Amino acid sequence: MQAAILARMLRDTITEISGQLDTPPHRRRPSASRNRHHRVRRDADLRRELHEAHQMLDNLRHRFPRTRPHSPAPLP
Repeated sequence: MQAAILARMLRDTITEISGQLDTPPHRRRPSASRNRHHRVRRDADLRRELHEAHQMLDNLRHRFPRTRPHSPAPLP
């Protein structure tokens, strides 16, 4: 039960971070060239967090197979 809750939280985190990374530059706050460095660094940090969340979810699914999404039965 706890593994399923953690898996759901990790999927939500992955969705949230992915949404932040997918924000087009024209929708972001306008920035001067001096702020570009901060934006690039923030995006790098988000990518690192995204990678870590994916890795934790993969490890959780390996340890607790019931947390894996159900796949349809193969066709005969």
